Amino acid sequence: MGQYYYPWQVGIAGSVTVEANCVIGGQAGIADHVYLCEGVIVASKSGVTKNIFQPGTYAGFPAEPARGFWAQQAALRRLINKAKKAK
Repeated sequence: MGQYYYPWQVGIAGSVTVEANCVIGGQAGIADHVYLCEGVIVASKSGVTKNIFQPGTYAGFPAEPARGFWAQQAALRRLINKAKKAK
C-alpha cells in the first residue's frame, strides 16, 4: 500500500459538520469541530481550520476564498520573477 499514490484522500477530523452539496478536493484536510455550510467547495490540498458560513470556493492553508488565494499566488510569482531579473 505504501508504493501507491492516492490523490483522492481527504482528512476529516471528528465532530465536523458538512452540509449538503459540498465538494472536498483530494488531499484536503478539515480540522476538528468545523462547520461547512451548504454549497462549499474546498480545493485540493487545502486546509480548513475555521467554520465556513458563506457558500463558495475555498483554497490554501488556512483555507480562504479562492479568488484571494490565487491573487496572492500570482503576486508572489510576480515578486519572485522581479527578484530574479534584478540579479
